[in-house]
Amino acid sequence: MKKKAAGIIMWIIAFIPLIITVILYGSLPEKVPMHFDINWNVDRYGHRSELIFACAAYLLMPLLFSVFIRGFERKAAGTEDEKAKAGFMSDVRVVTVIGIFTSLILTVTFICILIFMLKTISNTGSALSYDPTRPIVILMGILLMVIGNFLPKTRRNSIVGLKCGWTYYNDVTWQKSNRFAALLIMGLGAFTIAMVMIMPDALIVLFIMMGLMFLIMIVSLVYAYRIYKEEIRKGENQNV
Repeated sequence: MKKKAAGIIMWIIAFIPLIITVILYGSLPEKVPMHFDINWNVDRYGHRSELIFACAAYLLMPLLFSVFIRGFERKAAGTEDEKAKAGFMSDVRVVTVIGIFTSLILTVTFICILIFMLKTISNTGSALSYDPTRPIVILMGILLMVIGNFLPKTRRNSIVGLKCGWTYYNDVTWQKSNRFAALLIMGLGAFTIAMVMIMPDALIVLFIMMGLMFLIMIVSLVYAYRIYKEEIRKGENQNV
């Protein structure tokens, strides 16, 4: 029941942009801002109907997560091994939580951009003080902390986690590598939230976060390779 409720919550959150758009549709002008440059200046206008298609595209994300969740549930139902079953159900919980937060970020992102769009439409020439990047980056930081919290709880799978040949070698390489990556990702999430609260330009924080995320992936892969080599040496020593 809890799993079903969580799935429903994910879909409800994902439908919010579409509901808001339908409610506001009649009051919107025919041509609305549809794309902004890096400084949030309008660089393309489009018909208001494009908003409906954008909201429909958002629904692809919960659909994708639902497919992943259903896949893990089928694997859990198809095995008699209680340990394996528990592992698959743990993956279901992890993917569900990440799916909910991803849908939440997409919804808040849409709402922030919609607010900025409406302010742009009603603007009489004065500078807009609203920066939609800031709440989006804050939510991205929260998502990183959520992912980091759940990453060590996953078992070897092809969907969630630090995935490469080294981490797939055995359960030890998977758990240690993902635990290490999780700590770095959680730290990055906390750092991102703190920096976006301090720095005046949230866009700079976003670029810093992306750069550090790339660095974390490299460092985590190096660590995974080190654990992989250690496990190989242990296996060789046991065979001697």
